[in-house]
Amino acid sequence: MLSVSPEPASKTNQPVAPEGDRPTDPEDWSDELNGGWSCKLKRLGWGAEQEATYLARAFGHPSRAV
Repeated sequence: MLSVSPEPASKTNQPVAPEGDRPTDPEDWSDELNGGWSCKLKRLGWGAEQEATYLARAFGHPSRAV
């Protein structure tokens, strides 16, 4: 049986962006993490009060803020 081992990442044909062109991670992830929540809450038919009640019961804190 023939086995083919994968090539190391450095030998693939994927172009590597120069160090200065690479995207950087944001300092604050809140926009990325909170983006879909309003849509999900709307689908549930929840308002701010229902969200706060759930968060307080589930996590002991009534808001998404840390």
